[in-house]
Amino acid sequence: MFDTRKTRVIGIPCSEETMITRAFNAVFRKVGRVASSEVVVQLFKSKCLPVMYYGLEAACPVNKSQTKSFQYVVNCCFSKMLNVRSKEDIEVCIQMFNCPSVDLTVAKRKVKLLTKYCHSENSLCSVFRNRARSEQDKIGLNAISY
Repeated sequence: MFDTRKTRVIGIPCSEETMITRAFNAVFRKVGRVASSEVVVQLFKSKCLPVMYYGLEAACPVNKSQTKSFQYVVNCCFSKMLNVRSKEDIEVCIQMFNCPSVDLTVAKRKVKLLTKYCHSENSLCSVFRNRARSEQDKIGLNAISY
């Protein structure tokens, strides 16, 4: 199973760490070495990554240290799923299975949230609309489609 002590040292808060590892361990325990690597990775992408990304756009800003911590968790999961140890091999596997990087995913989710925020008719949202637009411009990912 995935060891949570390693991730705690690098700065992921305990509650997020526990949710991520629980989701991964539950999936891996059920299908780990029985299913093909494609099935295991697809289950990881559809069941575990949403747990990790849940609420990140609302918890903005996510600093570089937190982004690296989340990427480390993804790397460890891929290492365990595919039995790969080299960092370069893990990165190739992540690209091969079309798993986007954590920083890109967080930026996309933040832009999506800010876009909804800017187009909202809520009076409270209108108070902070300019701030949301400046955050969108800072990210610079407005051309990404969802």
